[in-house]
Amino acid sequence: MEKTDKAAFLKAYDTLNEAQKKAVDTVEGPVLVIAGPGTGKTHILTLRIANILRLTQANPTNILVLTFTESAARTVRTRLAGMIGDTATRDVFISTFHGFAEHLLQNYQDSFPQAVGKRLAGDVESTLLWREVLENEELVALRTTKSPYFYLKDLSMLRNDLLRERISLDEYRAWANEEADRVKADESLQYQRDSKHGAKGEMKPEGIKKLERLEKVFEAARLIEAYEALKEERDVYDFADVLRIAVDGLAEDAELRATIQEQYQYVLADEHQDANALQHALLDVLAYDEHPNIFVVGDEKQAIYRFQGADSSHFKTFTEQYPRTEVISLTTSYRSRQGILDTAHSLIQAVPSATGTHLALAGREENATVSVLAAPDPLAERDQVAQRISDEIAAGTEPHEIVVIAARNSTANEFAEILTARGVPTLRAGDVLLSSRPTLRGILALMRAIADPLDTSAVRESLLAPWWPLTLTERAELLRQNRDNELLLALESRAPQVAETIATLRAEALTLAPLPLLSKMMVDSGARAFLLSHGEHLEDITLVRKLFMHIEELVAREPNQSFADVVRTFTQANEHGLENVKTSVTLSEGKVTVITAHKAKGMEFKKVFVVGMNARQWEKGGMPTKIPSPVDQTRSLEDITKLFYVAITRAKDELVFSYSVESADGRELAPSALLPEGLSPITPSYDPLPILHTTINTSQLVCELVREFLTRDGLSPSAMNEYLESPSTFFARRVLRLHEPEAPATAIGIAVHAGIAAYLETKSVDTAEGALARCLKKSLLPRNAAYNRVVEHAQKSLASYIAHTGTLTESIAIEKGFSITKEITGHSVILQGKVDAIFNTPSGECIVDFKTSSDVHIKDEKHTRQLAFYDLLLRAGGHDTTQATIVQVSPEDVTEYPIPLTDETRNDLTTVLEEVIDELWNGEWRKGEPSEYDDLLKLFT
Repeated sequence: MEKTDKAAFLKAYDTLNEAQKKAVDTVEGPVLVIAGPGTGKTHILTLRIANILRLTQANPTNILVLTFTESAARTVRTRLAGMIGDTATRDVFISTFHGFAEHLLQNYQDSFPQAVGKRLAGDVESTLLWREVLENEELVALRTTKSPYFYLKDLSMLRNDLLRERISLDEYRAWANEEADRVKADESLQYQRDSKHGAKGEMKPEGIKKLERLEKVFEAARLIEAYEALKEERDVYDFADVLRIAVDGLAEDAELRATIQEQYQYVLADEHQDANALQHALLDVLAYDEHPNIFVVGDEKQAIYRFQGADSSHFKTFTEQYPRTEVISLTTSYRSRQGILDTAHSLIQAVPSATGTHLALAGREENATVSVLAAPDPLAERDQVAQRISDEIAAGTEPHEIVVIAARNSTANEFAEILTARGVPTLRAGDVLLSSRPTLRGILALMRAIADPLDTSAVRESLLAPWWPLTLTERAELLRQNRDNELLLALESRAPQVAETIATLRAEALTLAPLPLLSKMMVDSGARAFLLSHGEHLEDITLVRKLFMHIEELVAREPNQSFADVVRTFTQANEHGLENVKTSVTLSEGKVTVITAHKAKGMEFKKVFVVGMNARQWEKGGMPTKIPSPVDQTRSLEDITKLFYVAITRAKDELVFSYSVESADGRELAPSALLPEGLSPITPSYDPLPILHTTINTSQLVCELVREFLTRDGLSPSAMNEYLESPSTFFARRVLRLHEPEAPATAIGIAVHAGIAAYLETKSVDTAEGALARCLKKSLLPRNAAYNRVVEHAQKSLASYIAHTGTLTESIAIEKGFSITKEITGHSVILQGKVDAIFNTPSGECIVDFKTSSDVHIKDEKHTRQLAFYDLLLRAGGHDTTQATIVQVSPEDVTEYPIPLTDETRNDLTTVLEEVIDELWNGEWRKGEPSEYDDLLKLFT
């Protein structure tokens, strides 16, 4: 029986060029194929598998194909099925490196003692293990008041880097000691003579900081050990362990190694430039001699994942390890026109090649258009690019044949916004998260509300969902008019069936398993019927299905979990950006794609716009790691050049670069040094005041709710600043009264403020400490080591303030509230706020605002606005305030920052208030910073 469809194979084979045919025909021995962009590497890979089955005695089960992503594995599987049929394709082992390693661990358990009796912990579970470590271990060098989990991601990445590079924790500590010795021996970090700053030979502050930073190494090593111990205790291994265990097991067990080598006689690996040390080691142990049947394909010019451990030098080590390797270069690109390839080649020549030289690619002979757009400023750049794209679409180019590629996500977002505002159908490519879908936020909120009867904020957000038997106006007014302690009673009165549904589901959550309860929740709430009856929610239905499967997976790992346990796990994972319920969308028919260069790899478009081509966007090397590491993660010029090469070679016919000549504040911006010379300039027309927003004009209902807020609750300084930063956050938190779970920094702030207020009132240390203790006792934070650190920080901060002898000694008002009604831009609104304290000074009354945050930037204009707002309230109330001070309180010290109250600051506040009130009243909101509540506003449109 034929193992390959001969006719299909020969038809495809006849379309190949000579180099491609050689890659397909060389079925024996080690083969390295250098495949540039658009040279058909996936096509070659699948044809070669078919040819192995056609020419050799091998069966499909004797072939192993290793890819770097699940999507790449699916692509190979789909194409291969057309050559050898579905049944044979299922017998070929096509998997990611990690997938294959996990297969070995599961099917040959006796050979992997480190995995015996254990299961794989997914990303969510391993993150929660790290949370547990940071909650319960003592922290000093890695301690922060922002969050006990501030270093979680960094610790996880550090541990994975060390594991991948085979650096033990003892070696890591030894490296830190060597670095410390180097710092101590560096004379440039020592005073060379006695001075007021320090004695000769003493360490300068820069050197002291370097040594203090190295202290993080030893604490990080201890935390990694605690993480490893916790994994052992829970009988799990994580994603980073899989390859290491598999490679070590195969290397140590000769019998198993022979079995696997006999099983997989032909090994093919895709995207070899992305291989890290462990993945390369896996290929080594699969090799049975110096002339194994290993076929690797890739392009070192497209090695853009060095930050994940990828190392393109493996091209060289592969040929050194297997001297008889057949090296085949695919130099004909079927994607790009020649001018585009010439531009890319001239760029990449500056990057050293592991294989000797970068061969030029031959492309399509048609003339390519490669041009540059130099815009006056970033605003003009976005508008000119959008205008050019609009013109291209008007001239007949399909939108999905156009892409905008940026170096950064923030830049991509800005271009997506202006295209959308212009009415251009736009896809901001990337992951579509469950929590980013306005309708589905209601499902997540209802899950939280059922799991935790005390979570009134979750009830609030769940009531915004469109499936309840109440109009949006009724639901919004219910939220506006009732505080947390009134909401459920009001719900029972105005919508008894909704209140009964929530109460019943909460009761059933105590006995029903998570999946049946979720299913019942979808039915009883009306969510299921709503989604199924609205055709525009097909993508939402897909995400809900993924939610069911994700929870099913969580329960399978720990069958005794309650619904509350599952929701807690889900919520905690989301806090760390681990949203497993998502779909990835990188292309959509009829829409212009906006994407980052990393995400664009593997894609192709007729017309490519590479935007933001300024030095600081493309050439910036990134921030240093928070925890020192011997594994270099900084972006080199080579890394950046390769990323730029990937962006350029997405283009088929036309390539446009764009950059800004000046910044928004008029400073000259240097174009990227990567920008090719001699390009044709283009200057599209542009609007000097372009429309940039998509959600400025709010609905009539939102206007009415906001006006009710302004005339009943009143605008406070913090509410004003919140609006200026993010209108959607202001609307959610202030108008709808949604609120976030208590954070450690919030608990500290509330407690220290209470303690200071008690001390100023009584001058009694005991009373102050008692007030602080009562506040902390009310906190909803879990009681663990992290909570103990919160208590300690608050206690030390209060003690620091009590011990402080500053200029402010005579308090005349403490935590005093003020409220006035004022006519602003023709609207009568309430302005209100609570002042921390007012002190008498020789020069008059001084407004004081206490801050417990460690990152108070005193020049931030929001602080001046806040104090000027208080000044307005106090003057209207008969006070004669002449000055203001921010008092920053920390465990170490207290710092007073005087803020002048001048006619200029007062006039500035008047101007801002007029702008804010006018915008809020008329529903014409400013854009603001991105917020998690942006999608919630879409429910009101």
